[in-house]
Amino acid sequence: MKRFIQDLEDRYHYTKEAYGYVSKEHFLSDYIFDFNVYDSDLAQVIAKEMLEVLEVITERRNYRYIKNPEKYRIFINMVNTAFLHDHLNWGASIRGCWLEADEAINSPIGVIQIDRFIPFIKAIIKFSKSQHQ
Repeated sequence: MKRFIQDLEDRYHYTKEAYGYVSKEHFLSDYIFDFNVYDSDLAQVIAKEMLEVLEVITERRNYRYIKNPEKYRIFINMVNTAFLHDHLNWGASIRGCWLEADEAINSPIGVIQIDRFIPFIKAIIKFSKSQHQ
């Protein structure tokens, strides 16, 4: 996971140097989650929602999270994004899904092998919470 965090930090700093100030959420939105909204404020909101859902899924708190109708809407939207949709196992229900990649994933920080997908997601969450800007 340390390597992923370092790769995210490096890519983030490169992006800031190339484009000026970019928040971590905006960076994640545009360059990791591949959301294209062309609106910094909205990019940050959507990235925060994705980060929240990723954390919920990795901690297996799906059903508690979706009891709130607004959180339920966010959850359903995020699990249907291109970033996440093909990397989930829904089992019997989308609501109880878990992370599971069945092929290597191309990302801006390199190819993520199947067995490294969950550590990659955990690294994204940890990177988003780190104090380094």
